[in-house]
Amino acid sequence: PRPLFDRLFGMLEVTSLLVLAACVIHIAMRWREHGIPSPRQFWNSLTTLDKAVIAFIGLATLAVSWSDLKGVALTDLRQMVLEPAAVYLLIRTAPPTRSERWMALHLWIITGVIVVTVGFYQFSIDWMNSPGMFTCLRSVFGTCNNAALYLIRLIPVCAAVVLMSTSARMRWGYGVAGSLMLLAIGLTLSRGGILFGLPAALALVLIVWGGRRGLLITLAGLVLEIAVIIPLVLFVPRFANMFDTSSGSSSSFFRTQLWQSTFRLLRDHPLSGVGMDQFLYQYRGFYILPDAWQQPNLSQPHNFILNYWVRMGIIGVGIGLWLQGLFWRMSVRAQSLLKESDPQNRMLLIGLMGGMAAMVAHGMVDETHFVIDLATIYFFSLGMAQLIAQEAADGKAHSGQDAAAG
Repeated sequence: PRPLFDRLFGMLEVTSLLVLAACVIHIAMRWREHGIPSPRQFWNSLTTLDKAVIAFIGLATLAVSWSDLKGVALTDLRQMVLEPAAVYLLIRTAPPTRSERWMALHLWIITGVIVVTVGFYQFSIDWMNSPGMFTCLRSVFGTCNNAALYLIRLIPVCAAVVLMSTSARMRWGYGVAGSLMLLAIGLTLSRGGILFGLPAALALVLIVWGGRRGLLITLAGLVLEIAVIIPLVLFVPRFANMFDTSSGSSSSFFRTQLWQSTFRLLRDHPLSGVGMDQFLYQYRGFYILPDAWQQPNLSQPHNFILNYWVRMGIIGVGIGLWLQGLFWRMSVRAQSLLKESDPQNRMLLIGLMGGMAAMVAHGMVDETHFVIDLATIYFFSLGMAQLIAQEAADGKAHSGQDAAAG
């Protein structure tokens, strides 16, 4: 982040705000040309996913009102909801062409390669300067888990292109990028990423791509993963105690203590939660269990469902699950329609589905939504999935009309 007026803004924030301004201008010009729609016309023009996104934004905005620290809550609303949602708005109001969406995807993968390159350099410097000390790949992020959370969203896209693209250049380019990211994921030593997020992402891509063959490959990969986990548990200290929930030195112990503390908080605030980005102050001030005193500065409960709950209340959980349901329903249907008619769009959609599977799986033990870059990826995935699903439905409708005409 860099200072701008009396606030700090990251490059992604500045870009998102510029996108939002462009969308507002675009919509205003359209209304000037065609007239401002009535509230009923506007509502009828929205898709179900649009309405779910509006409900999510509206509830997050309302949650600021019951947040104790209004400044912190407004920053969270801006960074994690409004600015990322600008990407969704852009896709809905100015749908990118095929070449534009692939250009965006190429650039996204390039960011992953840059992250990996910086990460390899950082890891080697840390390893040489601190022999015998714990070292993991952080790259440009604050923690190793954050690096894993970002890269895991890109790897399934690379996998989908390698498996499905007809272009040898794309397969090689995405294959090399994906291989570097896989190596980087290993060096992050992120247990949630390695054991949950990555397997879920790759399994989904393989099964949707190959059907029964993909399922067999997935089962073989599961066996291989178990074979890798055993020596990790036996010989790598970071993994050795991950199933130990009784030892005070175990991260699993702290995770269970964190969840218990979160449930104590939700018992007192079951309907509304505590507001946007208020968890840290409530947790360390009132609800942290005595045995978890070594980790008092946790800003979220390390579970994406619980994070919806503490931020936006029980209705926030419902809207979050509603968004997930809509994404999966339209994506599964669309990829089936596109199987023969549009393999390129299907390839992109499967990659995005793999990234969403990683979010859900890794999100069981970490935060996968309310991080500024991950929130942007989330809304990008929603918007692109809906765009592709609409194109698939339009293609089916046109095919039906042609058949009827014939």
